[in-house]
Amino acid sequence: MNNYNKNEALYGSLSWYDNPHTRHALDEFWFSVVQFLRQRGIDNICTDLQRDVGLEALWGSPQLIIGQCCGPDLFTPAGSELNVIARPVFSDLDCRPGNYFSYIMCRTNSVPRAARVAVNSPSSRSGCYALTEWMEANEVNTTSFTVSGSHKNSLALLESHQADLIAVDAHSLHQCQLQNDSPVIDRSREALAPPFVSHNASDHHRELLFEALLHAIRVHGHAVGMSGLIECGRCDYRRAGMDQPSSVPVTPLAN
Repeated sequence: MNNYNKNEALYGSLSWYDNPHTRHALDEFWFSVVQFLRQRGIDNICTDLQRDVGLEALWGSPQLIIGQCCGPDLFTPAGSELNVIARPVFSDLDCRPGNYFSYIMCRTNSVPRAARVAVNSPSSRSGCYALTEWMEANEVNTTSFTVSGSHKNSLALLESHQADLIAVDAHSLHQCQLQNDSPVIDRSREALAPPFVSHNASDHHRELLFEALLHAIRVHGHAVGMSGLIECGRCDYRRAGMDQPSSVPVTPLAN
């Protein structure tokens, strides 16, 4: 376990929906969070979002005051020191508040009975769990599972005919303006949206972090596709079955 250092600045990361299309809006959203917290006595927070640290190092750092993860990530070794603050309400999705879903996308309009599948991560609810559930329900088998590393990479594999079937976070497809000509053939069942989290070293600030995020959503939520915030905890994701590991055989994407 890493130790909290009060002399080091706290930082935030909103990497789940961070790309060139959303960067300016996320920077303004984060600055609103920082201002709110500074006005309430938490001064040592970086004004800029952290974009240079890998997820495992990020989640394991006691300096992480606000971050994001997928529901299943909470039950991995890398996510073991994370505490859930809340989950967002996405304003661009037609589903229950605090939930989201994935678009099931295929290289053609006709789904093969045995498909080459690409997933962004084995612990991704939107890219892996949603897809395997859909495949099981629709009796689609696999010839290969490839870990692409991101929804954008999965879309590229579909576009280049290196994969037949993928699932993409619907909010990500809308908000990050991911472009692809492959057909959307269905949508997955709804699931709890990816939570805002903090390292457990900041757990005593949990209520204040919730208020800061809610304030930022009220001011800048329209620009980042959020209209509200729902309190929840790790137990909610466990009850939703996200503590069950993915059992799919995966092949990493070659460099």
